[in-house]
Amino acid sequence: MLVSEKNKANQAKKKMVQVTGKKSYARVREELKASKGQDLSRLEMFRACFSKDGTTKNFEASNAIAHIQQLSSNLPESSIDKPGPDDFFF
Repeated sequence: MLVSEKNKANQAKKKMVQVTGKKSYARVREELKASKGQDLSRLEMFRACFSKDGTTKNFEASNAIAHIQQLSSNLPESSIDKPGPDDFFF
């Protein structure tokens, strides 16, 4: 019973809700990669996992997507969205 109460409290603290269900992020990435024929940017991946048809389940996910879009618009056109030491998405 104590574990159940702890789990309920932890679930209530969750701010962003993913919409992929039981699918792993790796599976989502591979399915989208196969359908698009190219690697996804991290923004595309985040959007796929936290919004459905462009609609998010909560305010925090919506804000995060808007913030990432704003940051990515500051990148040079030819830049590649790969994690690195100066990664501002991280």
